[in-house]
Amino acid sequence: MGRPATEFEPRAGHNFHQSAICMINVHPDLGNAMRPGQLDHRMGDDAATECAGRQLAEIEMLQAMFPEPEFEGISAEALEAAQATVEAAEEAGAAVELPPHSFSITVQLEEAEGTPELRLGFTLPPLYPERCPPAVVVGLSALARKQRDGLAAALVAAARERTEQAEDGEECICDLVQQGQELATEL
Repeated sequence: MGRPATEFEPRAGHNFHQSAICMINVHPDLGNAMRPGQLDHRMGDDAATECAGRQLAEIEMLQAMFPEPEFEGISAEALEAAQATVEAAEEAGAAVELPPHSFSITVQLEEAEGTPELRLGFTLPPLYPERCPPAVVVGLSALARKQRDGLAAALVAAARERTEQAEDGEECICDLVQQGQELATEL
């Protein structure tokens, strides 16, 4: 058994400022779920493949809603390759386990003074959205660490509720971005 993930390291291209990052560990199985071959004992092969397909559909929707430079981390080519892998597995009746997807979405806080940017980083573990919520990173230099911690904790709670309390989990990234904007503007 691996140890649970406790840190998120932004990929190259993510312009997080170290002083403005808050990571909240959202699920004790996140670290274990990232290792290949770990899904079979937790959920059926069909469900693992379904999670992969649902993630890719959500990412495609997010890329349409938040074009570059707002959305960073997953290229159109990488998304197409992952979709082809999932489709081939579905046609063959085989299981597929994709590596975790990491990306960030940057939005303007238009009602806040100085129009600061809120950057939310997400990592989707293989069991998202059915069993695991996403890992969430909050970057906003205009907030003190305590405020970033509070914002991240609120988003993690919302993610847990959406993914763990619903029967088959619910995709929640778009809602988390909207909720993050609202909460950050209030702080």
